[in-house]
Amino acid sequence: MPNDEFASSAAFKLHALVQMLDRRAEQMLQAELGIGYRQFLVLAVISGLESGSQRMAADCLGVTPAAISRHIDLLCEQGFISRNPKDGSRREYQLSLTEEGAQKTLAAKILLSTRFDRLMEGLAETEVIAFNRVLDRLMEQLAERVAGEKEAAG
Repeated sequence: MPNDEFASSAAFKLHALVQMLDRRAEQMLQAELGIGYRQFLVLAVISGLESGSQRMAADCLGVTPAAISRHIDLLCEQGFISRNPKDGSRREYQLSLTEEGAQKTLAAKILLSTRFDRLMEGLAETEVIAFNRVLDRLMEQLAERVAGEKEAAG
């Protein structure tokens, strides 16, 4: 890690922590469930959408539809997602989890939450609560800034 003022900032440390968590999630999911972290994210988003399309899933993940198309293709081939034409559209498809996809998504959620919750075991309950509050507030502030910037851009 660089040894300068930026590297000692909370923002840099938070970003570094997220990268470490992402890499660890990738390793665990591949080793234990045979899916990648990005694939899990796509499955998790689709599981939360009432009527999911590739565009809606991409919007939820903050990427373009083209960026997740490879993952969707692979998840369809693996039998985790079904893709059916949307009513009245020749180019848009309805995405939904198959039973196997729902089971895989649930298993991945349990695996990640169980393992990552263990990271907090060395902290007092009050520290965990305070940390969660700080994270919630940071996410709120960032969302407010992004919304304000979009509104200002017109």
